[in-house]
Amino acid sequence: MILLRRLASVLRWFARRDKAEQDLHDELQSFLDMAAADRIRGGETPAEARRRAAIELGGLEQTKELVRTGRHGALLDEFARDVSYGFRHLRRAPVFALTVAVTLALGIGANTLAFSIVHAVLVRELPYPDPDRIVLVWFSPPEQPDARGGATLQNYFAVRDRSQAFEFVGSMSGLVASIATGPDDVAGGEPVRGQRIHATLPRVLGVEPALGRWFTEADDPATRHASWC
Repeated sequence: MILLRRLASVLRWFARRDKAEQDLHDELQSFLDMAAADRIRGGETPAEARRRAAIELGGLEQTKELVRTGRHGALLDEFARDVSYGFRHLRRAPVFALTVAVTLALGIGANTLAFSIVHAVLVRELPYPDPDRIVLVWFSPPEQPDARGGATLQNYFAVRDRSQAFEFVGSMSGLVASIATGPDDVAGGEPVRGQRIHATLPRVLGVEPALGRWFTEADDPATRHASWC
């Protein structure tokens, strides 16, 4: 209810803004006249009385601005006045206005593109269940602690069999395969990039196949020794 009353007050202010401004001016002017009249009766000259009354009020325009900022919708009113002021100046200099518009468009477009890239690479979560629990493990040689390298088969099986920090451990490696386009394709087929994955990687990612089931370690006895699937 409070929000509705404030919204109604804002709408009334915009609908009757000119009258409200005139009422504010008349009220402050009446206060100045009465304050000056009191000082004139006290022996001051009319000019001095009005000057001191204005000082006591804090300035006519300054007081108006304070009253405006206390009203509901003051920010919207200030924004509207700033926009109107800006358009008036831009209309007087169309070339400058066109330059500003093009500059803003290029700046907004560049920032939007940069944010989209940053969001896709750094901000957006991975499309897997519990993405905050998925980690990528790197291995560094003892003589190069800042280097990042992939795991050897021995590294992978050591982490899988001995680590207690992970619920599941999976592995993957790059793969380039050739796809033949037909029985007469003697050129070796079209190269396609892919990944070789270990049987436990789908469990790590928490994904299900569209059809059938994932392969398991039992499907490839070689994984029990030290090979990739």
